Amino acid sequence: MKNNPWEDIKLDDYENHMSLDSVRQLQTMNAIMKKQFEAYPVKTAMVLGIAGGNGLEHVSAAKYGKVYGVDINKGYLDVVAERYKNLSGTLECVQADLTKDSGKLPKAQLVIANLLIEYTGYEAFQNAVRKVDPEYVSCVIQINTDEKNWVSDSPYLHAFDRLDEVHCQMNEDQLDRTMHEIGYGKILSETFPLPNGKALVSIDYRSTDKVFESEFAKCEYIAKDNVVFHVWKKEAHFDDYRNPVIASLGMLREHKNSIFIVDARNGFEDVKEDVEWGFEWFLPELKKTGCKIWGFILPEVSHIEGEIDLWTKEIEKNFKVIRARSYEEILAQSL
Repeated sequence: MKNNPWEDIKLDDYENHMSLDSVRQLQTMNAIMKKQFEAYPVKTAMVLGIAGGNGLEHVSAAKYGKVYGVDINKGYLDVVAERYKNLSGTLECVQADLTKDSGKLPKAQLVIANLLIEYTGYEAFQNAVRKVDPEYVSCVIQINTDEKNWVSDSPYLHAFDRLDEVHCQMNEDQLDRTMHEIGYGKILSETFPLPNGKALVSIDYRSTDKVFESEFAKCEYIAKDNVVFHVWKKEAHFDDYRNPVIASLGMLREHKNSIFIVDARNGFEDVKEDVEWGFEWFLPELKKTGCKIWGFILPEVSHIEGEIDLWTKEIEKNFKVIRARSYEEILAQSL
């Protein structure tokens, strides 16, 4: 029985090919991976098909307790461990053939799978995701205008001669259906054009049965009301503030045109940096979700009235703001 073609491809050939100006996939994926590592409120991640570790320089040791690098090629993993000694204690390499070894995979909150599903197939990818049980799955697939010549021409072209044995053309709609079958909904899709008429598509999914909860907040989607309900438990700043907000944003992306209700009765005061982050990044991202109504649940007498007024003034530029004393009041006024 033949071995998997990826076990025989030299890492230098792969990286040199991917970084050519006529290909530019290594550089593009590096920029995408920075977003992937920063996007969600997670502490553990798994990179499936890690190759030489491109993008691992964007792993923040302050954020991540564990990052798993998975690949079928042990030589690749040895290089990764050597290149990223600074991530010792955080980075753990796992050798696995995902078409048959998904049982070896540990749990992680985020799965990153860039240019991987093309070589495992949809079913094997489903099995891997089920085993890891992440809240978020972030993928990159390649879209080809020329299905016969899907590998760009280069001096290293013949290094990839056997990949036809395991390669399949990718389709975003099929991937969406594949992920929906195992309980994941799409929350983001971005296209990055490449030379030679190709493109990378970055697609993120979120588990539809997950509720985000931390010491500071709880966020959940309430289907019967089409509401993303964000409850502050106590005052929070920086990552303690931003992580729950990002979790709510993910739910709003998944459930287009839903209502955003924030229970601010137990703490809401922001530091200057969080206000700037909210205005400059969060509000533009929220607008993209199709959300039109933002409700605040407030006590009858509130010491954070000034803070709410500040947010309301900015929010009202793009959203209808409803201030009330209960969830039910906001729903009634949103009709």
